[in-house]
Amino acid sequence: MEYSTDSSAGQHIRSLGDGIEREVIHTIFEDFRQEDSQWFTSHADGKSTLAMSHTLAMARHVSTSQKRNMAILGAATALCLVRGMSTPPFDPVLLHFFIHGCNLDAIHPGILSEWHPQLRRTIQD
Repeated sequence: MEYSTDSSAGQHIRSLGDGIEREVIHTIFEDFRQEDSQWFTSHADGKSTLAMSHTLAMARHVSTSQKRNMAILGAATALCLVRGMSTPPFDPVLLHFFIHGCNLDAIHPGILSEWHPQLRRTIQD
């Protein structure tokens, strides 16, 4: 990604590289975090999932702007993961589940005990 601007003195400033791209991705994701109650629902161990006010059957009643913003949040989250950036407050186990094609078997005891040790103990008991 490249960013350039001309100052009033006629100088040309150019910035290149991953830093600017990472900053843009971070800024987009942070915009959603600023309105966290609209986009995230808190759950166990201080982690969050997507805030959903409609069931999937009611998806046709979700506004176009809400769908667009949800797509932007999804893209920003995916770009964060691809770039190795963290995505708090998302639950890492939820992201692991999505990455593995919503396969419940992908949530193995090791990952569960790392992020939700109490839940792991409850299931084990």
